[in-house]
Amino acid sequence: MGRCRDDRRVRRRRRTTSGVDELGLVRLWPFATHVIPYFNIDAGGHVTTYRCERRWLPSLLETRTRLASTENEAEIASAAAFFERHGVILHEFRRDDPAVVIRNMLVRMIDLLRSEAIRLSIGPLARSMKCRARL
Repeated sequence: MGRCRDDRRVRRRRRTTSGVDELGLVRLWPFATHVIPYFNIDAGGHVTTYRCERRWLPSLLETRTRLASTENEAEIASAAAFFERHGVILHEFRRDDPAVVIRNMLVRMIDLLRSEAIRLSIGPLARSMKCRARL
């Protein structure tokens, strides 16, 4: 996200409208390092969001608080679908267990994200070399 900045600066040339190169300082914005679920009101569910080192924990806590307090089955299902898109399968969701059970499992999953016991991939998951050899 563009709001997270660090203090590194680099010199960068750019062309002005007159065609003259201008040397200026540009602030580098580090790439988001954490992939987390976040509830988007417009989308009506949990979406993938990327946060920098300074902002990922507050955003994750906000998601956890919202999820822990909801009884909305659609919202719980969207959080489970978020994890499935990132290769984390909740068997309770697939078995169609009660929403409260799934919600509690999702809150635990968020706690695992917070502790960094699991870390979600930014891009598509690649098969391991052992899996590819068997195919």
